[in-house]
Amino acid sequence: MCTLKIEANYGSGFLGNPENGPPRGMAQQIRNDEADISISSSEMFPERQQYLTFLIPTYESRLYAFVRKQSNNALRNIFLKPFDNKIWTALLLMLALLGMSLVFLTWVRRSWSDETHENDEDISEEAFLWAMGTLCQQGWHISPSSTSMRMIILAGQITGVVCYIAFGAALVSILSADETLFASSDDLARYGYTIYSDRGTYRSTYVHKSIENRPANEVLPEDKTIPVKKAFTQLDKPNSAFLGLQDTVYPIIKAMMLDTSNIREYEIDDKICSKYSHVPVNWAPVQCGMFIKKNSPLQPFLNQKIILMMETGLRRRYFGYYYRLSVVHCSQSQSSVDSMEFRDVWTSFLLLAIGCIPSFLLFGYERLRFCVGNELLQQ
Repeated sequence: MCTLKIEANYGSGFLGNPENGPPRGMAQQIRNDEADISISSSEMFPERQQYLTFLIPTYESRLYAFVRKQSNNALRNIFLKPFDNKIWTALLLMLALLGMSLVFLTWVRRSWSDETHENDEDISEEAFLWAMGTLCQQGWHISPSSTSMRMIILAGQITGVVCYIAFGAALVSILSADETLFASSDDLARYGYTIYSDRGTYRSTYVHKSIENRPANEVLPEDKTIPVKKAFTQLDKPNSAFLGLQDTVYPIIKAMMLDTSNIREYEIDDKICSKYSHVPVNWAPVQCGMFIKKNSPLQPFLNQKIILMMETGLRRRYFGYYYRLSVVHCSQSQSSVDSMEFRDVWTSFLLLAIGCIPSFLLFGYERLRFCVGNELLQQ
């Protein structure tokens, strides 16, 4: 028969950064036999498990990236966004290659053969305009006569069809999706976001270094690992993201917004939902739990108690109540789809203006030159 005596002791602090050697604080007390178990929620890391034995996790949560939503009046560059810069560069090189190929083949035929085609000559004079029209799936009033020229035009048209389909699908996706959402954590670095991580959640620093392709043993700058209170002000900066846990970030944001504004408490969730957005950045959950001394014989007994608590539903009940108080609950109105506005298609009008304005200027110049020429002839 086993008789246990329960005696509570005060902990001497948290375990510290797992990258800085043996854990300190409460872990040191456990290792010194000042207590048998630390009833805390400490993050599980392989570095810590070298010195301690963790029990079955009693807390799990995914890591999220918190960003501020863009203003509804923000202009969206939907023309350039569907393709990466490398694809746009490849299309420009394809345009140049098509134009130079048309000019080169016409020159070769003119130099090595007496036979020339009027259509080919006309096409070579406007080679780059023809190449642009081919990639944009635009037809012309004439067609090339030689087989070599036709092959070049056909290659350009096939390339244009593939790019046109991909471009159209990407446009539909952009116009129907929320601008603040990310498909993966790589999008944070792709769109040039400045990333901050929660100083109290060490898993966020690991993910932070992974997103920015930093070495695992590199120490992040002090201004990149910040407390949640400071994240409230950092998120107001453009293109800023904060890595943390919902149940630690949102309660502090709620308290700070209530202190700095005249919002009523029942309105605070909708206000946060309209201002901020959170997106999961890792699939492996952050696991936390209690710990005991390395290879302690109490491990099976204590794990059994945790399992019994799970089976009776107490853990689920208490965690459900905890999360209802900790996270925000957005109303249905926050998920409504906005109609398309000028901000969504302004680049299309910009391209139209780029084509029309120079055309009108050239027309005015030619008209002025024609009038001046007539006056000189009359004199």
